[in-house]
Amino acid sequence: MVRLRNFTCIFFWKWLPDLLKNKTTLHITGGEPLLHRDMWELLKIYKNEKIETPLIINTNLGVSEKIISEFIEATREIKNIQIFTSCETVREKAEYIRDGMSFELFEKNLRSILSCGNFKEVGIMATLTNLSVLHYTEFLNWVLEIKEEFGCLPKVHTNILRNPRYLSVKLLSEKNKEKSILTLESWLK
Repeated sequence: MVRLRNFTCIFFWKWLPDLLKNKTTLHITGGEPLLHRDMWELLKIYKNEKIETPLIINTNLGVSEKIISEFIEATREIKNIQIFTSCETVREKAEYIRDGMSFELFEKNLRSILSCGNFKEVGIMATLTNLSVLHYTEFLNWVLEIKEEFGCLPKVHTNILRNPRYLSVKLLSEKNKEKSILTLESWLK
């Protein structure tokens, strides 16, 4: 009996050379790619073959500092690699929204990623929900502090959550909707 994971991997590794020849973008998402052994094999191929096909990796940056150090070292000679992570508020609020997150570890790993200079782009995908929108300017101020320290990175990509509906900003009270609008408008000035 062939396990599905192994079956999928066999086809991926056969398909990979054609993908890399066509110079399309390879986008790796999760679970957490930095915990998967095949991620490291892919990075070796990129490095050893000097692959220039864009590589985008989504990571929650919740892995150990040791793994982040190994990742930085493994990507040192890879061109055209981008990192995307997710966060939309800071500290204990972020930890509440993103169950299992250690904001301290997230921030430390983000700073390590930014300081190494290996990556063409580092982006943070922020999703506005009824749990995050009232604290979004705290997040933006934190990002500005990071940008001041490291230059133009990271870029923030903001989305408004539509589903699941119970997290929609539309469920905020009128008072909190108004408060969030006024806070964001004030911040933008």
